[in-house]
Amino acid sequence: MRPHASGLPAEESSTPSRPEAIDLIRRAIARLAANKGEPWVLKATIRPMVLRLDPTFDEKSCGVTTFSELLKKYVDLLEERKGQYDREYRLK
Repeated sequence: MRPHASGLPAEESSTPSRPEAIDLIRRAIARLAANKGEPWVLKATIRPMVLRLDPTFDEKSCGVTTFSELLKKYVDLLEERKGQYDREYRLK
């Protein structure tokens, strides 16, 4: 495998870093909220939208094992509340 300019193998360098991950999450929530017409979106809808925006996304590249763990890392940028069936998030 040929190294990328970052010094990592090309395969590893294509995975989102933490700043890219929150950018993808913010874009996904904004798009879902716009489609729904309200700021709160179900947690279960966020990861599929992130994957539509970037099919190479993998939360493990951000040092977590689940998407829920990744969302919890961004409590300063996201608001969370308990919904009727699932957690809901919106941008702060």
